Amino acid sequence: STHYNRRFHINHTARDKQINRNRNRNSTFRMQFNDSQQLTLVILPRITGFSSMIFSSLTIFNIIRSKRKTSTMYHCLLLAMSFSNFFTSIAYAMGTWPIPRGSPYALRSQAFGTQATCSAQGFFIQLGIAAPFFNGMLSIYYLLTVRYGWKEKKIKKLQKYFFGIPIIFALATAFASLGLSLYNNSIYWCWIAASPLLCDTTIKERDGSDCERGRNAWLFRWVFYFLPLFIIIFIATTSMILIYIAVKKTEQKSKKWRIASRSENEKKLKNSQRVLRQAFVFLLVFYFVYLPPLVAQLVTTVQGTLFFPLSVFQVIFVPAQGLLNYIVYIVRPKYLKYQKENPEICVAKLIRMCCLCCMLKPLNTVATTGTTICTAGTSEKKDDHHSDLNDHPEEETQLKIPNGDEDNDSTQSSTDEH
Repeated sequence: STHYNRRFHINHTARDKQINRNRNRNSTFRMQFNDSQQLTLVILPRITGFSSMIFSSLTIFNIIRSKRKTSTMYHCLLLAMSFSNFFTSIAYAMGTWPIPRGSPYALRSQAFGTQATCSAQGFFIQLGIAAPFFNGMLSIYYLLTVRYGWKEKKIKKLQKYFFGIPIIFALATAFASLGLSLYNNSIYWCWIAASPLLCDTTIKERDGSDCERGRNAWLFRWVFYFLPLFIIIFIATTSMILIYIAVKKTEQKSKKWRIASRSENEKKLKNSQRVLRQAFVFLLVFYFVYLPPLVAQLVTTVQGTLFFPLSVFQVIFVPAQGLLNYIVYIVRPKYLKYQKENPEICVAKLIRMCCLCCMLKPLNTVATTGTTICTAGTSEKKDDHHSDLNDHPEEETQLKIPNGDEDNDSTQSSTDEH
């Protein structure tokens, strides 16, 4: 009995020391950011979140107004990802407002909500895990169509997996986190976190923890979000590398088969460069959005502290995925197309044309005068084969990659027949 009491006293004393250390860390946690830094972290997610919400809705409108787009797997995946971004952007745009009033360590004391509003915000943010899943499915779609030459009909047989896996995983983890009381103040917004922040919690510990809610939240963060995110990043990167290798090998073979046709080989080399640029842009946006929170979580797990530069990257790019997707999938293909059709127009004017007119039907351009008119009618069909990566007829290349330009829809059926 004496030995048991002594061991209990030692364990109890060690636990008290750990709790006191955590409380000391909590008392200095907010002091890591000065007032101006805290104000920056409060304002930025609201700006990027509302912007992402607006541009996600524009992407949705751009897709659903076209019957041809809603019939293709590529645009359906993009549509599902945009819907996920739209609802998640609303949650991010709320920032610290839904955090329960009076919560400690709230940035600039900008907490005006209740536990119910905090749980609602955390629920929709966790639902946003569907967006990177749809990104991963898009990379697989690229791989199947470009490297392995799958047709649309064959790909549609997998649509239950392409849409079922992201939706089921997002709903399951969101409801599980709600049931486990994991949605609490996580500095920038409500998400999976312990309450109070940095309270003492371990996997084995059942009693004696000073956590009121969200016990083992750090573990659920990895299981429900960051580990799947790491796997998706690996899949997307590998898929794009395999796509480029496939295009490069095809072009090298074409050189051997058609040595006399130098101009045609040059076109194929340019096509390989276009595929590489598209893969780079695709991965660049993916990295910008999801690497900052992954790195920040690693640093926090290892060192137990937050760094202001990482926090700034996180609050800028994580809520802004809808905006970045609109630029990559909608604006960029149109910009490259119009630049090719009207090389004499300056870059600033081309960007303005794309941003203002992407929500309308294709632009009617007059190359001789350099003027552009945004209309709701249909465009001329003389450049149906021009797009971001497919800016020449399909007979000139064996590999085609989809993009967000509506002109590509007209070539999809011919691609399947080919």
